[in-house]
Amino acid sequence: MSRFAAGAVVLLLGVVAARCGPGEAQPVREAAGRLAFVGVHVVPMTSDVVLRSHTVLIEEGRIARVGPQDSVSLPAGARVVRAAGRYLVPGLVDFHVHLRAESELDSYLRHGVTTVAALRGTETVLGIRERVRSGALAGPRILTAGPLIDGEPPIWPGAGTRVVTTVEEARAAAEEHCRAGYELLKVYNNLQPDLLAGIVDRAHGCGLPVFAHLPRTPIRRAGLTRALAAGVDAIAHGEEIYFTHLGGGSDPEIDQGRKPVADADIDSAVAAIREAGAYVIPTLSFIAMTARMLEDADGVFADESFPRLAPEVQQLWRSQNPARRPDVEVFARRERVKRAAVMTLTARLQAAGVPLLLGTDASGPGLFPGRSAHLELEELVRAGLTPYEALSAGTRTAGRFLERFRRTRGPESGAASPPGTIEPGRAADLILLRENPLEDVRHLETIEGVAVAGRWTPVGTLEQR
Repeated sequence: MSRFAAGAVVLLLGVVAARCGPGEAQPVREAAGRLAFVGVHVVPMTSDVVLRSHTVLIEEGRIARVGPQDSVSLPAGARVVRAAGRYLVPGLVDFHVHLRAESELDSYLRHGVTTVAALRGTETVLGIRERVRSGALAGPRILTAGPLIDGEPPIWPGAGTRVVTTVEEARAAAEEHCRAGYELLKVYNNLQPDLLAGIVDRAHGCGLPVFAHLPRTPIRRAGLTRALAAGVDAIAHGEEIYFTHLGGGSDPEIDQGRKPVADADIDSAVAAIREAGAYVIPTLSFIAMTARMLEDADGVFADESFPRLAPEVQQLWRSQNPARRPDVEVFARRERVKRAAVMTLTARLQAAGVPLLLGTDASGPGLFPGRSAHLELEELVRAGLTPYEALSAGTRTAGRFLERFRRTRGPESGAASPPGTIEPGRAADLILLRENPLEDVRHLETIEGVAVAGRWTPVGTLEQR
């Protein structure tokens, strides 16, 4: 397993204005930086438990104390959320989004997504990230990759892709990512294995994790093992494993939906990933939404949230949705085979102890920002995970991954540990719910408010915005 350079976690603070209302944050005496949830049922995500009737005290953006309600004294000036009967859960991390407009930020918060990883950096993303960081915009924490790095010919030609053809160019591209201040690096399908290895080596040298679409050249079926040998840290889609190791794209019978993926191939993929210590982002929501749009794309466009999307996103969904494909019947058969294979793969990865991360590919066609994270959790449970295991992908395991890719950008003494669990020292990114998500992940829809770095916003404020 790769090791990253030591340093402080880059946590970009989304500043959210606190607003008081019945049952919401009530000031005891005005003072900045202190917030307390009192009488709340805590879902700490350190294990599959609920801590009943607790108080969680937050100071300066971090969790300071967690204990039974009467055992935690409230300091003068703390804002108090009276939360008896409610459930406090760590905020969700979506490790695969495409951030296309400022208008998406509130939607992420409204659905409890408090950190996003934008896997294709653009000038728009950088501008949004800096405005959130400065406090000019409220939003989730934003981690971003730079331009995609791909081989010749690139899958997505243009300004959003850096094409490399030699090891020297590959290492230089990774070095440019480091200097430019990106937190992540994403590689794409047409990189030759030696170029990929050069990128990963240089990226790790400066503390950047590498998110991978798997190489499909020169031998497609070898793409998974070659990427793992190069040391990639996270596989950006479960379907990338289908398109390489499991025969999608190389076996016409599988490609045309005429036969299922072999069980032995799934097992050997799981074994290889476990041995390498890589993380996997299943993105089951992407596959599920493809199936839905094939059945009823007009129903997606009729959703009440569709008009709230940025005009360019609406146009993208209408022009690139799968129902418009010329080979739609064959494509639909293949998608059914692929979905079954990736669901089975996901369940076996979980059973084998391979760490899974929540990721959705929002705001791709049909994947509403924030809401897509709830769909991903539902699909993980449908694949066979327990609610706790599914939630871990967006909380506990996400925090472990964030711990691994610490980058140094100057002194950050006293900085909070990454979010992901509710325990002292962790960043105070939290969701308040009416119902227990360990009973049913759909209870995440009962959100009453969200905190990012200890800044509390009730859901009504987000909906009004």
